[in-house]
Amino acid sequence: RLVQANRLATLGQVTAGVAHEVNQPLATIRLLAENGQAMLAAPDPAPALPEVAGNLDQIVRMCERIQTITSELRGFSRKAGGGHEAVSFAEAWEASLLLSASRRAADRVRLIAPDIPPGLRVMAEKVRLEQVLVNLLQNAHEALHDRPDPEIRVTLSRSTDAAGARWITCTVADNGPGLAPEVAGNLFSPFLTTKAQ
Repeated sequence: RLVQANRLATLGQVTAGVAHEVNQPLATIRLLAENGQAMLAAPDPAPALPEVAGNLDQIVRMCERIQTITSELRGFSRKAGGGHEAVSFAEAWEASLLLSASRRAADRVRLIAPDIPPGLRVMAEKVRLEQVLVNLLQNAHEALHDRPDPEIRVTLSRSTDAAGARWITCTVADNGPGLAPEVAGNLFSPFLTTKAQ
């Protein structure tokens, strides 16, 4: 129950950003549709038909973008099933970027991240992996409050342990002030936070 409550709390935090991400294509869709209606209402609409067709193509693309955003949001809100499987790390990363994009853009946070090979798979539970990545990006973003040069740097490395198991390490770092020593020492205590709210 705690894990699901945490996921829903995080979902609430990203909802404002997602609303912004959806409102932008919706406004464009309305503009294109109204423009198309006006062109078709002309006494001779035939010359405008190619432009109307172009508007309709753009509307379809914008609707696909909204569908992608809302699908990721729905997936993020689901309860984790508990099973591990080979999951595309690139897809989980793209989903986490999509859910946290507008806050970074609004605060002009520079994101430096590697290209992730599409075939890279990790053993994980997809919903939880996305949640961890979103949480890391949000925490990094919040640590950059009032920074003149906010930056989040992501690195990905591969290694093999003594038993032959292969590992992927994803590091999310920011150029914020860092943690106080007393907080760092208790970092994994339940409900510990440095946030005012």
